[in-house]
Amino acid sequence: MAEDENTAPIAVVVGQNCRRIRTEADVTQNMLAKNARYIGLRWTTSKVGQFERGQNTPTFGTVMAVSIALSWATERNVLPADLVEFDGFIEFNAAFKLAGPKVVAALRGEPWGVLRAEDSGISVDRDFVSKAFAAFANRGSPSRYRDLLIGDVAEAQRRSGLDEDRLIKRLGISNDLLAEASVYLWGRSFSDERDRLAGPDANAQKRGRISRNLQKQIEEELARGDH
Repeated sequence: MAEDENTAPIAVVVGQNCRRIRTEADVTQNMLAKNARYIGLRWTTSKVGQFERGQNTPTFGTVMAVSIALSWATERNVLPADLVEFDGFIEFNAAFKLAGPKVVAALRGEPWGVLRAEDSGISVDRDFVSKAFAAFANRGSPSRYRDLLIGDVAEAQRRSGLDEDRLIKRLGISNDLLAEASVYLWGRSFSDERDRLAGPDANAQKRGRISRNLQKQIEEELARGDH
């Protein structure tokens, strides 16, 4: 279990639910292991025990297989959503946890909706258009950028990825400024322009060469002043 009593790793949640469903139906670990083998899990009784104690982080494929094996062994319909029932937060990795009811709902086909801080433990601002508008309007943009369409800048920000994050750190500039300069130069984000020039089958060397050339263009544009 995690230090927070209201948080449990996904392996523990799935394992505990597996044990609960199995014991409620009076199914032994040996019976479950037999049915698990029918669907490709090379399980023994001890392997079932390890799984139920949360000693092995399950893949999605394993969760699917266990739900079917439990359905066969218990003679009831056990869905993957049944294996993630938990009132607290389910921890998927060190940086991400999600409220159990949200996980269950997603596995039952319900839309994510807005992920609030109380649902995921994190708060992510995905309103790129409003964010870009506010930044563009309030930062005193250089005169050369005043004619850019805010929607184009917002789209460049939305489509930015790890390449943009690395470039921002390397050049010591803001995400807003990189998006504005990129739209001014190419009409699209840095990474979109790189991918356009490189083509779908480019190797890492070609993509790197193009990225360095585009970075040079950004640096030359910013060096022209008023930034």
